[in-house]
Amino acid sequence: MTQETKKQVIHDLDFDLIFECSDSIRFVGICTTHGQLLDAKYADGVSPLLSDSGLQFSVMKSSIRHATRMDAEGDLGKPEYSITSYENVKRATIPIDSSLLLLVSFEKNADEATIMQKIFEIIQFDK
Repeated sequence: MTQETKKQVIHDLDFDLIFECSDSIRFVGICTTHGQLLDAKYADGVSPLLSDSGLQFSVMKSSIRHATRMDAEGDLGKPEYSITSYENVKRATIPIDSSLLLLVSFEKNADEATIMQKIFEIIQFDK
């Protein structure tokens, strides 16, 4: 994917539509599969749980974990998403294509199945 195509994907992805999926969504970000955060937004009124450097480190680790999931792709198929449940939040990592990941964090008590279904409708994944 060229840099221009990446910019178009980011431009076309309306973070506000993702926030509308649920009041429990705290954060939406997009990063490369190499861990570079390209764009991010917090929901109105949400205080970040991570510092800027902590966020960047977390994004990098998410991209590394995604890469390890790709090792099983030949046997299990392409990863559609993964959710990590932390003590304070849950975070979904959703591959957009071979070079971009969508990151969405939400409250622990949120209905993750409904949120994921709505996100997939927005980003129009072919499942």
